[in-house]
Amino acid sequence: MTETAAPPPRRPWVAPLVWGALVLLLIVAGWLLLGACGLRWPGGGPILLFCPDEAAAAAEGDVLARERARERALEDRLERLRLALLGGPACRPGDGVRGPPGERAPRTRPPAPPGPPEIDRFLDGLAAEVASRLEPVR
Repeated sequence: MTETAAPPPRRPWVAPLVWGALVLLLIVAGWLLLGACGLRWPGGGPILLFCPDEAAAAAEGDVLARERARERALEDRLERLRLALLGGPACRPGDGVRGPPGERAPRTRPPAPPGPPEIDRFLDGLAAEVASRLEPVR
């Protein structure tokens, strides 16, 4: 009296469900991987066509061409300005900053730096002045 195990119940709906999921997955993957703008039969007839019309594609190309031409024009202008800057008159050290046209900044010479003995005397006098001002505060 050996008992045999009962066979598992049959599920006839599993196989069509798995095949349907596989087909749906392939359709979605094909749609996502579709890089061109349509599908055509080998003879050239369209199956699925979502390409932009040629006028819209040409307009996009025109915009790009205009921007590239504008970039070249700006680069040329920049180069001309650089060359004009290099070819301009050289500035002399005493010119200073220029104001409005027709008005020149006055030329002033900075005072000559003091020599070493004069610096020592100046610093000694400064130290004595500071010390005399600090004594009344204490």
